Amino acid sequence: MVHVINFSESLEHELKELGAEVQGRQSATEVAPTPERTVVRESIRSFAERVEVPSNIEKEPAASSPTPQSTPAATPSDSPLPSYLDSPTTDPEVKRAVEDLIRMTFSHGLMHGLREARRASPFIEDAFHDALVDKLIPEMKRRGLMK
Repeated sequence: MVHVINFSESLEHELKELGAEVQGRQSATEVAPTPERTVVRESIRSFAERVEVPSNIEKEPAASSPTPQSTPAATPSDSPLPSYLDSPTTDPEVKRAVEDLIRMTFSHGLMHGLREARRASPFIEDAFHDALVDKLIPEMKRRGLMK
């Protein structure tokens, strides 16, 4: 198994947990295989359900974004955006919010990123999940955490 040094130790551990969940879901659907993207997304949603956000914290409006917590070098590739956000007409604040969440996740861990995403608008949270799936599938395959 390859260990990527620029990932937080928290993310290393959480990737293993996510990989086990993905493999469990994949083996449960071997009769009618589910696309890997769907399986990973469902597993991330399962992780997100475990995240608690204090009730006194309200969701932010769609245009606001979390404060960046790390350098762009923490992500596995240059553009973490899902294709539907990679458009000149997309609000730059939305793009930045999703990019910041991805950077946070790769520097502080999956649960931290999911917790911060819960504080954002539902659109940003959903786009973050899509971007995360796109980033985690190749990483999990490299590490042997999924088929």
